[in-house]
Amino acid sequence: LMIHLPLYDLPDAKVSILFPPIIAFAKHLSDLKAAVDRRHLLKGKWKPVMRRLRFDRQQLINQLQNMGFSRIEFRKFSVQSNHSYHEFVFATKGV
Repeated sequence: LMIHLPLYDLPDAKVSILFPPIIAFAKHLSDLKAAVDRRHLLKGKWKPVMRRLRFDRQQLINQLQNMGFSRIEFRKFSVQSNHSYHEFVFATKGV
């Protein structure tokens, strides 16, 4: 498995307990905005819907392990399309 995902890591500090509710609230606002944009699309008002979803690395690891994946690795490298660095997740299943 190879997935291209924007990932984030929470800091390893006591203050990090404050971040998950803030992140959840920001995602909720993004979900609401996307829902409004989709309604406009259904009414024929075309507007590009572009979302920048980020995923918590540790939650992703836990989810992949629960799905039976192992050897979960992360790599970041420059891609040909825009020459910027992108993060990829590699994992195997049933090996």
